[in-house]
Parts: sequence; structure tokens; C-alpha cells
Amino acid sequence: MPILATHWGLQTYGAWLIIFTFQTNLAFADFGFAAAAANDMTVSVARGDRAAAIETFHAVRAAMAASVCVLIICAAAVYCIPAGSLAFVSGISHEQARQAILMLAHTACFPSRTASVLRRSVRSANTPPVRTFTTASTSPKTSELDCRSLGGNIEAAAATYLLLSLVGIVS
Repeated sequence: MPILATHWGLQTYGAWLIIFTFQTNLAFADFGFAAAAANDMTVSVARGDRAAAIETFHAVRAAMAASVCVLIICAAAVYCIPAGSLAFVSGISHEQARQAILMLAHTACFPSRTASVLRRSVRSANTPPVRTFTTASTSPKTSELDCRSLGGNIEAAAATYLLLSLVGIVS
């Protein structure tokens, strides 16, 4: 917190925390599909039934397609908010807050969910150290701190968070 509050000030940092709750709440909206799939894949691999594990992986990936609907609903809701309503702190415009919310919603609906499924599938195959290393080396939280300490605003932090989430999936 001292780094964030120092570079942005307490008001802007508080606004970031409020805006970031949208992403956090959307991230929980997978209804446990990834966790249930991970358990099923782990059991299948332990039984030697690799085909069943792959089938479960593909099924949960298909279920994640519902994220498109969630993102569309989120975008519609954010654009229906009256102009100026999101400018609740001096120094952050309504449009900046809107764009940050949309980028964080995109992060929650796609890279975060995809990474969650991939991490859990790797866990089921009993090879977590490699994935843990690549996940840690592309940490969105680290990039968020770097962006802020370099003078970036809330939009830049949200964009960096989204970009590094995408890079984390590829790695």
C-alpha cells in the first residue's frame, strides 16, 4: 500500500480499489467450474485415464465461452451509467474509470479464467513447478506496481494488468 498511496495519492488509490472490485467479483463468477474440472482431471490422470482428463478439459473450456456473455452484459452496464457518475474522485475522469473497469472485466472474463483452467490442468498432470515459475514471472500485480511507480494512471495500470495476464497465458 505505501507504494500505491505514494505514487497516486490516497484518493486515487481508493478509487483503484473500488474499480478493482469489479474485476474481483467477475473473477469469482466462474461458479467453481475450474476447480471442479481440476479435481476431475486429477482423478482421471491418477486412474490412468488421460482421455477422460482431456475430455473434461475441453468441456470446461467450452463452458468458459459463457464469459463472452458476461463481458457483453458488463460493457452494456458500464455504458448505461450516466456520464460523470464514475468520476467520484478528483483526477479520475468518468471515461478513465469506465475504460479501467472494462479492461479489468476483460481480464476477469478471459485471461484470468483461461489461466485458472490451464494452471489446474497442469496441476492435474503433476507438473506445477514449471507453471508456477511462468505465472510468477508475469505477475499482473508486479506489473501494476511497476506501471504506477513509473507514473501511469488507472487506465495504464488496468491495461498493463490485462496485457501481462495475456502474456502469462502464452508463457
